[in-house]
Amino acid sequence: MLLVEDEDTIRQLYADRMREIGLTVCEASGVVEAMRIYERELPRIACVDGRLPDGSGADFAREIGLRGARVILITNDQELYEDPPAGVELAVLKINLSPIALAAAIQGLMA
Repeated sequence: MLLVEDEDTIRQLYADRMREIGLTVCEASGVVEAMRIYERELPRIACVDGRLPDGSGADFAREIGLRGARVILITNDQELYEDPPAGVELAVLKINLSPIALAAAIQGLMA
């Protein structure tokens, strides 16, 4: 899976939990790095922060979702939560998202 989150501590907490449930995790902190990883690895699942320092995580999420990745958008933006971009399967509010909750959402997509 691809995890795109610019806050190092949060990204590490999420990545550690994903590895605990048996997933291989590729990590990125921005759009450019995430696109390189996506094109090289073609992950089936991606969790993407809606706002990243070098571009729109929501736009990146839409793009890879339309290419076939199953995408969870992690956002603090109420509008993105209520009306996620095309290609995004699930939008969750970052403020309420624990690593355990993210893992459950991913497992739900994989079921």
